[in-house]
Amino acid sequence: MEQILDVEFAERREEALRKAKDLGDKNLQAALCCARTLPDDALRLPLLQLPDDPEYFHGEAAQIVERKFMCSELYRAALSGSAQQVQDLVAPSVPTTGTTHQGGCSLDEVTAGRNTVLHVAAGRGLVALVQQLFVFVGHEAAAALLPYVNSRSETALHRAARAGRPKMVALLIRLAQEHGPGAAVLLGRKNSAGDTALHVAARHGREAVVQVLMVAAPALSSTVNDAGLSPLYLAVMSRSVDAVKALVQWRHASASGYKGQNALHAAVLHSADGITPWQSKAIKEWHEKTSKNLGIVAVLIATVALSAMFNVPGGYDSGGAANLRSKQVTYNAFLVLDTVAVAASVISTMLLTYGRGAARSSAAWICLALIFLWVALMSMVLAFMAAVVSGLDSTTTKGIIWSIFALPFAFLVALSFVWAVPAPTFTSLCLVLRALTGEDRRRMRRHIGRRFPLVGFYLLVMYLFWFLNAVAFCLTVYVIVTTI
Repeated sequence: MEQILDVEFAERREEALRKAKDLGDKNLQAALCCARTLPDDALRLPLLQLPDDPEYFHGEAAQIVERKFMCSELYRAALSGSAQQVQDLVAPSVPTTGTTHQGGCSLDEVTAGRNTVLHVAAGRGLVALVQQLFVFVGHEAAAALLPYVNSRSETALHRAARAGRPKMVALLIRLAQEHGPGAAVLLGRKNSAGDTALHVAARHGREAVVQVLMVAAPALSSTVNDAGLSPLYLAVMSRSVDAVKALVQWRHASASGYKGQNALHAAVLHSADGITPWQSKAIKEWHEKTSKNLGIVAVLIATVALSAMFNVPGGYDSGGAANLRSKQVTYNAFLVLDTVAVAASVISTMLLTYGRGAARSSAAWICLALIFLWVALMSMVLAFMAAVVSGLDSTTTKGIIWSIFALPFAFLVALSFVWAVPAPTFTSLCLVLRALTGEDRRRMRRHIGRRFPLVGFYLLVMYLFWFLNAVAFCLTVYVIVTTI
C-alpha cells in the first residue's frame, strides 16, 4: 500500500514540476524539489492530503504579545522596497518590551495592524527585498517571521495572496520549505475567518496566485473556512474563470458554499459572465453588433446636422443671407443646437469605435456613447423644430406644432426618471447603508464591487442621463417661449 502511495506521489510531483515549469516560476520548482525532512512524509510538496489533526496547522499563535511598534523609517524603507535602507536600520533582534525604542530598529517590530516587515514586503510584492532580508539578517532570524500573524491572524502568505503576487507566494513557499517550519504548515495556516491563502486568493479573483497554490498544495481546495465556503465557491463568486479552471483540476476539490449552496448554484444565481465559453462569445457578438449599428446612427445624425448648417431652413435672400437671421434669437438657438448635435454625434462615434477594441469594458463604452447619441438626437430635433416654427405666422399653428412635439417629450422625460432607476428592496437599501456606514464598510464595498462590477459606472450614467434630460426639457421650454 505504501509503495502505491509513493508511486502516486511521485507521479503527482512530476506533474506539479511540469506545471511549475509551464508557469516559469523557479522558486516554485525549487520548493517542489526541496528534500527537506518534515515531521510527516504526507506533508511533502505537493501537498496531496491534509492531516487528520486540524491543530497541526494552528498550534500556538505565532504572535508575540509584547512587541515594539515599528519605527517610521523602517516602515517607509520596507514600503519603498529599499533593501539597503532596511539593512542599515535593522539591528540584531533582542527581546524587548514596551513601545519606545532604545537604539536601532529590529525585526520583531510591528505596525498598528501587527504587520511585520515581511507582511509589508509580501503585500507589496517586493521579491528582491525579501530575498535580501534572508541574506543580511540570516535565514534563521528571517524565517522566524514566516509563521507570524497580524491582528487578523494572517501570515505574510495571506497578504501576498490577497494582493495577487504570484512570485512572492512562490518565494515564501520555497523559503518556508528550505528554512522555515515547512511549506505545508504555512500553506495550511488559517486566518481569523478560517481562510487559507487559497481561500483569500480565490475570493479576490487572483488567478495567477490560485494556479501557484494549486501546484504546491492541491489538497487545500478541499478545505472550507469557518463560514463553510470552499475556494471553488469563492472563485465562482469572484467571477474568475482561470481560478475556477485551476481548482476543478483536483478531483477532491470541495464545492461547498453558503447555506447549503455549491459552486454551481453561485454560477447560476450570480450569472457569472464568462464561466461558459458560449455565453462569453454571445455577449461579445452582441456588443460588436450593437456598437456597429449605433455607430451608423451616429454618423447619419452628424451628416444631417452638418448639412443643415449649410442649408438653413427658410432659404436665403437675394444677398445670400439666411432668412432665419431676421429672427436673431431663433437663429442663434438653431446654430447652437445644431452644433451640439454635430459634436455629440462625433463624440459618440469615437466612443463606439474605441469601445469595440476594449473587450472587457465594451458595455461601459456603449452606455456612455448612448448618452451622447441621445444628446445629439434631441439637439437636432429641437433645432429643426425651432427653425420650422419660427417661419410660421399663425400663433395658433405654432402652439399646435409645439404641443405635438413638447408634450410627448415631457412625458418621456418624466418616465425616464422612473425607468432608469432599479426597483429598490429593503435588503438592497440595508446593504448600501451598511456599505457606507458599517464598521466593515471596506469589505462590503469589495463585496458589492464583485457582485455588481459596473454599479459605479451605471450610477454615473444614470445621474448624467437625468441631468441631460432636465437640461433638455428646460431648453425646450426656453425655445418654445422665444419662438412663440
